Amino acid sequence: MEPLPKGANFIRAKFLWEIGLHIAGNPATPYYGNRDICITIGSGSGDTYKPWLRMSCGSPILAHAVARGELEAAIVNPSAMLTQAVRGKGLFKQPLPLCISAFRFASRRARTPRIRRAISSTRRLAFMGFPCATSKAGVERCS
Repeated sequence: MEPLPKGANFIRAKFLWEIGLHIAGNPATPYYGNRDICITIGSGSGDTYKPWLRMSCGSPILAHAVARGELEAAIVNPSAMLTQAVRGKGLFKQPLPLCISAFRFASRRARTPRIRRAISSTRRLAFMGFPCATSKAGVERCS
């Protein structure tokens, strides 16, 4: 893991992250309970918080939240469900407007960011730390 950036704000953010993991990881919480974490990056410099990028993990149905714009990215498992979401098959009655399906081979989990202001291209995803490549079919993908 990379070292934490310098500054008190990042130390506080790490503290909040650890509290969230402790709460979500409570073994007494049922499987369908509050066990998923959403990370929101934004600006809290005024009297209101302005979210800029919202990312969460959860069930494959969370792809609907990405398509509605409630989240910019979701990590879901199994990733095959994302193919169904894009095609409008299985659990999904109609195709969802997901702009990118990124696949991480090591864990077989898929990321489903919806391209918005923060994520405008695969080049932007690569800049944000997602390794990207173009397939032989000419389709850009991230892994």
